[in-house]
Amino acid sequence: MLPIDIDFGRDLGAARMFHLPWWVLLAPGVSSAVCAASFDHIKRIELALPVMNSGVVFGYLIALRWNLRKRIWFWGTIIVCAALPVPLIMAIPWTTKWVAPFAIATIGTVDFCVVLAVLAFIQSSVDENEAAEG
Repeated sequence: MLPIDIDFGRDLGAARMFHLPWWVLLAPGVSSAVCAASFDHIKRIELALPVMNSGVVFGYLIALRWNLRKRIWFWGTIIVCAALPVPLIMAIPWTTKWVAPFAIATIGTVDFCVVLAVLAFIQSSVDENEAAEG
């Protein structure tokens, strides 16, 4: 079994045990209102839900892996991974009608797991390189 499997399993376990205080949840509520108002202003309100979902996923990932905040590769990876869904969000014909929460949750979960696996892979590669150099 590869070391990445162990790290990924540990990260998923940590994600299950991770709980945010109430005041941290206030920020997404306020930013959701601002996001919805902004997309409504430009007449693209259908993009508000996928953008907010993606923002919550990346916010949760950053909070979960906060111990890596001092590493430049972490922020570079987050920026690249956050930019990748933008063309997908723009290409999908979103609707203003009701969307099943299961569909949005599936997209967010897949996004979360993929980025978590990418971070685990890069971290193991960087740690191996640092161990080989040091």
